[in-house]
Amino acid sequence: MIKYLPASLLAALLTVAGCKQSEPPAIDSQPSPSTAVAETGDTGSENAPITESAKGANQLLTATPGTADCNIGAVTRFHWDTTAGPEIAAVELFVGDDANAKLFAAGGPVGDAESGPWVYSGTVFVLRESSNRTELDRVVISGPTCTPTTQPVAQ
Repeated sequence: MIKYLPASLLAALLTVAGCKQSEPPAIDSQPSPSTAVAETGDTGSENAPITESAKGANQLLTATPGTADCNIGAVTRFHWDTTAGPEIAAVELFVGDDANAKLFAAGGPVGDAESGPWVYSGTVFVLRESSNRTELDRVVISGPTCTPTTQPVAQ
């Protein structure tokens, strides 16, 4: 029995690792080319169904879809365009609006990013100027009110 324990343990670990969902990036990570692409970039979402978008109050940040559920994470595409205002060289898009916010994407004044299936109703995204972290715009994903017991927590 003891000689089979490592093989069964390895099988169990591989099974669990294969089930892991994508998570928001750690705050210290840099966006990959597939996470943040230029405005003309292609993330393969052109065939996705058209859904309602959510726009920030300053009309600089858009999330599509702008709604999500509490139990099933949504893949959400973000677009930002800060060219209508004062000159901004670079921006950062954060998940969350407090001290625990995580860097999700970064890029120039115009860009796109797509999340994994970890966006839930009530998730906050904040667009900030990279040089001084000034908030430029924010989007809150709408949907049903999620309680801590119904909304998974990204680790």
